[in-house]
Amino acid sequence: MLIRRDYAVVEPQRLRAHAQRIEAADDDESTETSGTVHGALGLLFGEFEPDEIASRHTEFGLEEGDSTLWVAASDEPAEPGEWLESPFEQVDPQQVVCRFDVSAVFDDEDLEDDLDDELDPSLDEDEDEDLDPLDATTR
Repeated sequence: MLIRRDYAVVEPQRLRAHAQRIEAADDDESTETSGTVHGALGLLFGEFEPDEIASRHTEFGLEEGDSTLWVAASDEPAEPGEWLESPFEQVDPQQVVCRFDVSAVFDDEDLEDDLDDELDPSLDEDEDEDLDPLDATTR
């Protein structure tokens, strides 16, 4: 599986505050890396797993952007570290079994489709009258 998640820093002060707590808990280092957004991001992503960041992104002052997850079939597993420098480069499109994309672009399209359905005169609200009522006593 290949995963890409994009984030935007929308609350830098919140991000830096979390990074400062991480730094304070790590007694060995006093580099104050948490004072910059780039340093704070480095501390945050060094401390937490990507899935935890995804579930707590708002708490860290981040906003989700687009994301994608690809499931690809492979005849043989990759050697450890083989793809680390360019993880998506060696993906053969023919080997992608399924792909899940999340984007605000899709949300806008869904909203437009919903509005079109609501305004569609061919949709007849009286169609439900032909259905038999449910009998609550019959199981």
